[in-house]
Amino acid sequence: MKKILLTGAAGFIGSNAATALLRRGDTVVG
Repeated sequence: MKKILLTGAAGFIGSNAATALLRRGDTVVG
């Protein structure tokens, strides 16, 4: 489990990336 800083998480690509990271068990900040 990693803590990942994701810039642009409110956009289309960022929100899909955040969802994928959360599903695999990572913590997303951004």
